[in-house]
Amino acid sequence: MKQLLTTLALLIATSMVGQTYSTFYGTYDVNKNVNVSGTITKDVNVSGTVNQNVNKTVRTIDYGALAAANAQQEANRLMARRYSDEREARIAEAIAADPFAAFTYATKWSQSLNKREAKKNNRGFTNRTYWEFRVPHPLLFSNTAKFGVYRNSSESGVVTEISLGSVYNYVELWHLEKWRQEVSEKPDVNTYAPKTRAERFIELYPVGEICPYLKKHKDENVFTHKAEIAPTTVYGHEGYKGTVILERDYSYEIREIYFSQDSYAPMHYSCSVEYTILKNEGTFEDLEGRRHYLKRLLEEIIATAQCRYY
Repeated sequence: MKQLLTTLALLIATSMVGQTYSTFYGTYDVNKNVNVSGTITKDVNVSGTVNQNVNKTVRTIDYGALAAANAQQEANRLMARRYSDEREARIAEAIAADPFAAFTYATKWSQSLNKREAKKNNRGFTNRTYWEFRVPHPLLFSNTAKFGVYRNSSESGVVTEISLGSVYNYVELWHLEKWRQEVSEKPDVNTYAPKTRAERFIELYPVGEICPYLKKHKDENVFTHKAEIAPTTVYGHEGYKGTVILERDYSYEIREIYFSQDSYAPMHYSCSVEYTILKNEGTFEDLEGRRHYLKRLLEEIIATAQCRYY
């Protein structure tokens, strides 16, 4: 009996400790309702409002060094391969020196629809439409089974996916039966304002907490380390990017969602980039290194995509 009581006490004590999370972005005390206190390492200015229930320690991250390590890793991989001709070898050498060369040597995907074809596209198009974007060179990104989605797998285990295919006329799309069942009020330009969309996205992920939205809909324990928005260019228009940094039971993830809309037509554009790694293969350091190594390339692909509606 005494042994049983001891075992129960240990189990209760263990459950009270709660889940522990990565401290790469700082430390969080998610089990106590205390005032904020923090320790800042190095010479860093910190301003802003922190959730009252989060006790956080902040540290600096040398993103440049992480990206440089990724560049060396990718250069080693590309230069170790054998190439069928001189041109392919020259492209590999250029990408090894700078991943942005995967944009320079990208291929163009394009689609031109007349009015009849556009109406059959199920994106709310009602007029002639021209759509194009750059597909990064296959030495760095591979095609997937999904339209407009391209994938890169690093030797360290980081999987990066960029998705370019979310373009639609939100006013006309509302008239379709399936859409009307989901949205009761007809959307307007303010509903799809890029900053509004980015803010709504990160609001789903309270920092220092388990994401209630995913917990409710997918029964997952997903912890949010960071959530922020920033201005950017999407499909040639001024827009915003929402970024969330998440920890799941078995993986780490950085998710970036890009939003913009046309100034002259009710066209909405969104793209996404996701970086993931299994916990038994790496850490957030691996994700951040990959993100900053590929950042210029992926943001250029997203910025230069276009869809003209006329």
